[in-house]
Amino acid sequence: MTWLQENWLGLLSLIGIPVSIFFTWRWGTRRAKLQLAIESTRLLAQGEVTEKLEVSYDGKRVENPYLTTLWIKNVGPRDVPSSAFEDDLRVKISGRFFEFIDIETNNGINPAVMSDSTARTSGSSVILIPPRLIPKRTVWVFKFLTSGESKILDRGELQDTDIHVVNVPFTSLFDKAIDVSIAAVPGGSLVRDLRLVIDNWSGRSSKR
Repeated sequence: MTWLQENWLGLLSLIGIPVSIFFTWRWGTRRAKLQLAIESTRLLAQGEVTEKLEVSYDGKRVENPYLTTLWIKNVGPRDVPSSAFEDDLRVKISGRFFEFIDIETNNGINPAVMSDSTARTSGSSVILIPPRLIPKRTVWVFKFLTSGESKILDRGELQDTDIHVVNVPFTSLFDKAIDVSIAAVPGGSLVRDLRLVIDNWSGRSSKR
């Protein structure tokens, strides 16, 4: 009896371990992955010129107004099914939420979004994402008006899904120039042309 015949079980075990690891990684039950990112841009810069400008919502002045953008991106190996939601996905942010201005998606599936008015205070707000299928490689972009700069303070959980807060992703979709008028916001108004302020946003690219 040869050595190979005597040790064939051991050789099969050695070969089987990496093979099983590969198949588990490639076709096994891998967890879904979402990335969250947020960015706030001050609408009115500090200075004498902007002292004569103001942003108002529903007839009331918005102190320290910001245009805030929240991104949600499925970067995982599979779709996130609506069944992964036990309830609305809660994203707690700093700053007081006022109104959604624009919602964008890269795959034609319109996301649903709302704010939790019961959790809104002068210092923080909660954005709610109702249960909905989030296909692989989906990007959702939510733009809204806030009082104060916004950062992600906390977020909820989804079943079998890893959720990570990351820095703002600069892809062709994310890096679009923001051309928005507060007049498009229900109840919103500016006492002077907002274009004067938008063109002077800190951090905005001058390329058109």
